[in-house]
Amino acid sequence: MLAGVVLGRNMGDSLEALREAVREDRAVRQESRKWSAMSGYFADSPLDGEDPLIYEVFTWIDGKAETNMLATITVLYPGQIGGEHFHTKGHYHLNPDGSEFVVGYWGEGVLETAPREGSITETPIRPGSHFIVPSGHAHRVVNRSLEPVVYLSISSAGVGHDYAGVVACGWRIL
Repeated sequence: MLAGVVLGRNMGDSLEALREAVREDRAVRQESRKWSAMSGYFADSPLDGEDPLIYEVFTWIDGKAETNMLATITVLYPGQIGGEHFHTKGHYHLNPDGSEFVVGYWGEGVLETAPREGSITETPIRPGSHFIVPSGHAHRVVNRSLEPVVYLSISSAGVGHDYAGVVACGWRIL
């Protein structure tokens, strides 16, 4: 199970441990987000019809009624498309009371947060850093470095994700 995966000092070994957890535990789900799955989130297209892998998400949902937690480990790869650094889709929570706890594990990036009406706050995310994304705030992570950014997120499983709201409010390109 994802909660039992111990991430090592070697990034390749850590990713293999995560993929093994997916193979062994049906409660763990892996999702890969390529550029083609992020229509509207980048202003430009990759060169020569490429479809680069932007990030992977490993999700574990605890279906127990007393806890009902969702944990994800996200691996955000380095790169750019038309001058924009790779970033996660970003989202609001459908549950207006839903907040999220984020812990940096590997690499250095930026956690961007913003209320529906207000300015964007940038907070460095690095190994050991931790944040609470307040309810009602959109959030995403941007990788401006040359190595993957890896972080853990924990929230209620019923929080829900509103990806379209981020694009609709003009938070497509930052």
